[in-house]
Amino acid sequence: RLEEFSGARELAAARTDLVNATKVLRRLADAPSNVKLHEMRCDVLRRMVGEDLFFAFEAAGFEPQASGASSADAGGAAAEGDDTVGGALASATSLRWRGGEEAKALLGAALHEVQRAGDLCLDPDTVSFAQVSELVQQNRTLPGIEEVNDSVAAPVEPKPA
Repeated sequence: RLEEFSGARELAAARTDLVNATKVLRRLADAPSNVKLHEMRCDVLRRMVGEDLFFAFEAAGFEPQASGASSADAGGAAAEGDDTVGGALASATSLRWRGGEEAKALLGAALHEVQRAGDLCLDPDTVSFAQVSELVQQNRTLPGIEEVNDSVAAPVEPKPA
């Protein structure tokens, strides 16, 4: 679905939303015990990433929650398998992260995939040196490059002074 999301939009706009989603997911992954990050208001997420990217948060272990709904109610809505923009998600006022080991694993996988999709939206012809340096330092995928090989094939002797 991330490919569909990126393909349906201008690459720069898709990258912006994917980078914003990556920041939110990374913050939770770095501090999963911070309960303030367990619930995200849908109106705020819509401004940050757009509603079309809510599926990434559901894949990360978030469940739709209507105002005043308990966690049990939210779990029931997610259990129906409604991952469309309509249904339970359309009436939700927030997304609540389930927590626990299974949710941490889902969060890690979703974070990796959202980040990778954002990286693939970079234009290899216009990517800056700073962006390439950041991607290489973090051992992330470079757009248009299948494998980074920075080893020296044959050492060259220095020129005498």
